[in-house]
Amino acid sequence: QMDLFGEEAETSGYSLEPTEEMPTELLLAQEKEATGLYLSGHPMEEYKTYASAIKAPTVRSILAGNVPDGKKVNIVAMLTSVRVRSIRNDGVMANIIAEDTTGSIGITAFNRTVSENKHLITEGNILMITGRVQEREDRPFELMADRFEIIPKTTLKNPPKKQIKAGLYLRVSEVTSPEMEQVKAVLMKYIGKTPVYVIEASGKRFLAPEALWVTPENRLIMTLGEILGKENVKLVE
Repeated sequence: QMDLFGEEAETSGYSLEPTEEMPTELLLAQEKEATGLYLSGHPMEEYKTYASAIKAPTVRSILAGNVPDGKKVNIVAMLTSVRVRSIRNDGVMANIIAEDTTGSIGITAFNRTVSENKHLITEGNILMITGRVQEREDRPFELMADRFEIIPKTTLKNPPKKQIKAGLYLRVSEVTSPEMEQVKAVLMKYIGKTPVYVIEASGKRFLAPEALWVTPENRLIMTLGEILGKENVKLVE
């Protein structure tokens, strides 16, 4: 072993002991603090499955205008900046920046919401945030928040299953197939309020017009089974 000047260096016999890998959350936090970037991943990665399961829109989809102005939504995001200040009439307002893996969005909360959630409105917390999408002419879409909720780690391991909507589900080769004409004729004999969903072999799903919604009587199910095959007719109540 040589030193910097080409001379043989003495060895002390010192060696580094193996240690456990640094927890991912701590590693990402230190990367962000040191470089301003997440290098090994993103803290929101493990929340993506949960967000999808509850049908939470991404920040990118909101900023792109894909969510209507005024619509109430739940988003899953990490608070990256929090500023609380006093306003008129002894009120308070929180200006928050939150981000997921797709981008960052501004969030505003007022009096009651701030008071009820002040223990959660802290930089670094990853939360489910409920609020209404707000469009402003002079700035990007924002969220007017009215609720913040912690997401238990146990929920991430067992995310809620997507709920299958009640209705009559029919699998067909194509919506333009001859068998579909037979199906329509049958549906019109059992007019009602139960939605009818048609699924093509390709996986595309269609909601039938209300004129084809039905009253799901046994005779209807049997007749459709004869046309499409029993395995292609399913009533979800």
